[in-house]
Amino acid sequence: MSNRLLPGPKFQAKIISCRFLVVLLCIFLFTTGLKAQEPILVGTSTRQMIVYAPTGVQQNSPLVISMHGMNQTMTNQRDQTSFQSVAQANGFVLVYPQGLNNTWQLSGTTDTDFILAIIDEMVKRYGIDRDRVYLSGFSMGGMMTYYAANVIADKIAAFAPVSGYLMSGPNAVSSRPIPIIHIHGLDDGYVTYSNAQAHIDAWVKRNGCPTTPVLTKPYSDPLSTKKYYGPGKEKVEVVFISVAGVGHWYSNGTGGVVSSQEIWNFCKKYSLKDGVADFKYASVFEKNPKQIQVELSMSVVKANRYTGFSIKIDGKAVSVDSVVQCDTNKIAVNISQSISKDNAITVSYNNGNVLSTSYGRKMANFTDKLVDNQLIGALPQLIEVTTNVNGNALLVKFNKKMQIPSYDSTSLVLNAQYNGQISIPVQQGSFFNKDSTTLSFPLGKTVYRDYTLSLTYSGSNIASRENALLKTISNFPVNNNSNGLPVQLNSGQLSNDGITLSLVFSKPMVLPSTQSTYLPITVNGKSATTKSYTVSSDTIQFTLSKSVHYGDTVRVNYTQKSITAADNGPLDGFRNFAITNQVTAPVWLAVPGKIEAENFTSKSGMQAETTGDIGGGQNLGYIASWDWAEYAIENDSSNTNYQISFRLAATSTGGMIDFYVDDKYIGRVNAPNTGGWQTYQSVVSNLSLSQGKHYLKVVATVSGFNINYIDIQEIKTGFSNVTNGNVSIYPNPVSNELVINSADFQHNKIEIFDVLGKLLITRATAGEPVLHLPLHFSCGMYFVKISNETQYQLKKFMVAHK
Repeated sequence: MSNRLLPGPKFQAKIISCRFLVVLLCIFLFTTGLKAQEPILVGTSTRQMIVYAPTGVQQNSPLVISMHGMNQTMTNQRDQTSFQSVAQANGFVLVYPQGLNNTWQLSGTTDTDFILAIIDEMVKRYGIDRDRVYLSGFSMGGMMTYYAANVIADKIAAFAPVSGYLMSGPNAVSSRPIPIIHIHGLDDGYVTYSNAQAHIDAWVKRNGCPTTPVLTKPYSDPLSTKKYYGPGKEKVEVVFISVAGVGHWYSNGTGGVVSSQEIWNFCKKYSLKDGVADFKYASVFEKNPKQIQVELSMSVVKANRYTGFSIKIDGKAVSVDSVVQCDTNKIAVNISQSISKDNAITVSYNNGNVLSTSYGRKMANFTDKLVDNQLIGALPQLIEVTTNVNGNALLVKFNKKMQIPSYDSTSLVLNAQYNGQISIPVQQGSFFNKDSTTLSFPLGKTVYRDYTLSLTYSGSNIASRENALLKTISNFPVNNNSNGLPVQLNSGQLSNDGITLSLVFSKPMVLPSTQSTYLPITVNGKSATTKSYTVSSDTIQFTLSKSVHYGDTVRVNYTQKSITAADNGPLDGFRNFAITNQVTAPVWLAVPGKIEAENFTSKSGMQAETTGDIGGGQNLGYIASWDWAEYAIENDSSNTNYQISFRLAATSTGGMIDFYVDDKYIGRVNAPNTGGWQTYQSVVSNLSLSQGKHYLKVVATVSGFNINYIDIQEIKTGFSNVTNGNVSIYPNPVSNELVINSADFQHNKIEIFDVLGKLLITRATAGEPVLHLPLHFSCGMYFVKISNETQYQLKKFMVAHK
């Protein structure tokens, strides 16, 4: 029997008994080829991940990291969780990391460093919100989720383990109270459901939650329940969902529980900034030029004296006399010297004693925040400079109401760096949307997001309403919101698996599902369909529906519709772009002959594992519906009519194989219940095969079986005769004895098969014209084959007992 962690309820029959748990947690199986993966550098090591960013993902979107179980891969986790649809509907970025050797390090920092590197990369790539990062995982991924809660609680806003907990026992020592939602199948015999409650109890205690939960039954199956503990310290909650009818797999609807949706509904409520006061604004007024008033994002606990604040005037630190509360969300910082209208002031805060009133959490640190100088006659200050989306205007925001400046082509200089210095002319300015604090300056040249921009001012034509002139400014950073430069397709290649086609562009890309058909692919001039696609940075990777072979010509086209890079740079069009076909020449397997299942030329899904069948070797298992494998075969005989035999094992009926030759449908066989995942039986059908080279494709139209080998032989156990000769059998139906009359057919062997092709009787004969064959079979249909070295006849008969 195969030891395996199973991804969904369609594999329920494959659950192994609990006695193999220790083995399960110690043995690593073969993995599938990792589709749509991309590398990420973690320290000096290169790790792998799959990234999913939904259409139109915005800056400051949340991030969900979803970790696979032991013996599984990031691809398995992607396919079994169905998290992408939730991410698309709710606009968050989704990452599936790949564990080393398909496992996670539940000690040290190897994998917590991996998680932190993913967060940094997603900030760089998509500008995700660091305060809304959520961690989840299935089975051992759930164990890793619990481990991370104790190591990097300050980096993850909420945790969501599924069917996993620390096998060493409950351990809740996080640096802060943390929100947790735990989902577990009631029938889980691997990571036993009965032990989960102890871990929940430990976190309820750590978080200071009420120990008696609120129990609800909001699901279609009344045995599926939700326990709610909370709120606790810092208003965190613990939720425990028990799923009826679910063993050790990820529930996506069983018992009414859609795990990914439940996880998102819980996690989205939390941010690391919950209850954390933050800097909003700071000002100095004419009423008290020795006091800076700092406005915060929420009310804070009153203290006799606050610590942690520092002030700079014109870049030099000054002494702070006192820091007191002047409103529920406003702090007054009193300094020893007066501020003048010409001074530039900044305020900083680091590890002081300011606490929020609602959560009691410490205020966030901040550094060198500009103080708005509101003294009479104070010089205007530049607050922010941005480009518009079209890249043809500059928006300059001040802290005061301004005058429309007279035009001076030399006073404002927009510096652009992109493969050298680019000069951008700045034209006559005006108020933006009638707002006198913001000036809009049209640009003489379009700028693009690829440019690094800064603004320099050295004139005397920009002044406030009070006629105070703007000071000279050098290289003030410009927020570049413009669209990017056009993007080009740099290269394309088809990997040696024959189905993974990667297009590499000059920039990171986006590709909504509505645009996936805008890149049509052809194979030998004919349209090719795709099964799925992913976008990872500058690479769009398609999974083809059919395998491409050695020597096939693959091309892709684009006729300039609406595909853009992540920075909105338009994709340049191209025609008949040649794709490098890396599929190697196959080893042609001779027919007639035996074909081992693992000797495929390409496949989709399935995994190789050690077989328990006679002869040893490997079989293909972990087969999901619509997985397939393709074999290069060569008929080097003059015969064209064959018997094809599939060596299968299954624990229940229902599995089904469709097989094709050169993409033409040939036939179908059903997988019988053989009584075990490594108990094999042959299932037989007919195959017509012309001379020469062909591709045989085996498709699991319904999963639920393993396959060890395929045997193609000239002698068939099918249902039709292929030779001449006068042979008859009687009686039919038969009860105890079958009579075979073969007056002119010189046979030397008699064989009887059941309807699944299983050989029941074989007997040597001497060409007897009349042969009496005793039978002891149960009622049903059978086949008798009468043969010699070159010919045979096949007859069907029924057994019926009176």
